[in-house]
Amino acid sequence: MKKKILLIFTGLLILFSLGGCNMFNGQGTKGGQIAYLKKHESELTDFVKKQNPKVTSVQYNWDSVEVGTVGNGTPQGGGELLIIFGYVNEKENLDFRMDIPVKNNEIQIDRLGLGQALTDF
Repeated sequence: MKKKILLIFTGLLILFSLGGCNMFNGQGTKGGQIAYLKKHESELTDFVKKQNPKVTSVQYNWDSVEVGTVGNGTPQGGGELLIIFGYVNEKENLDFRMDIPVKNNEIQIDRLGLGQALTDF
């Protein structure tokens, strides 16, 4: 009887764990997230260029893409976001971090923000 209860409990635990996974509407893997961002690269680039008129080109470190938590002072955080690092004008010292919010498992490409602004201009 104890083994049966333990087996049921374990099964439910696994089921709830999988149900809570954030898959970003099919972009759950790092490769899928990168592919999605590359598909919208022109929008990302336009956003970065609008931050400073001296920006002529934008380079992204696609390997830096990761999922982060919006900090709001609570243990659970204020939501999730995708983070990507890059630099401008082919100068690695002119770097930035772009934050892309995720809401209801959807990447909010229209709500871009810089978590680390462009500096050293």
